[in-house]
Amino acid sequence: MLQRLHMRRVATLWALHLTALGTLSVNAQTLVVPMPAGTNVVLGRVLEVGTDAPVGGAIVTLTGHFDAAGKPAAPNPAVLAAEQPPTVNVMTTTDGYFVVRNLPAGMFTAATRAFGYVNSDFPPTLIEVRDSQRPIEFELRVWKFAA
Repeated sequence: MLQRLHMRRVATLWALHLTALGTLSVNAQTLVVPMPAGTNVVLGRVLEVGTDAPVGGAIVTLTGHFDAAGKPAAPNPAVLAAEQPPTVNVMTTTDGYFVVRNLPAGMFTAATRAFGYVNSDFPPTLIEVRDSQRPIEFELRVWKFAA
């Protein structure tokens, strides 16, 4: 009898837990704005500040800045706070390289996150992508955490 009561409590707790998780995941979802399609390519590399060692496994996020008509626009902090701009995430190779394809012409900000390194969100790195047959190349640098 006692074992049955315990099992019911465990089942009830699991049901409450799963319900709470489902509610949180629904509330945490945001509308993802797709990146407008284009023909441009960005080729980059993430390097450690001071040693120029490549940073593998880093996540590079390119955020596009466009007006309501889809035309390139300068980054606007008021707009960034009000709505989610289109973004693209890629991971670097072991040599620190990354490629982003099919980008439209426009202004982008680049941010880097890597385990053991300071996030490079501020100040934002601005990248202007112009229609071109050649890839746009740039480097991002991150600081390693100290002990």
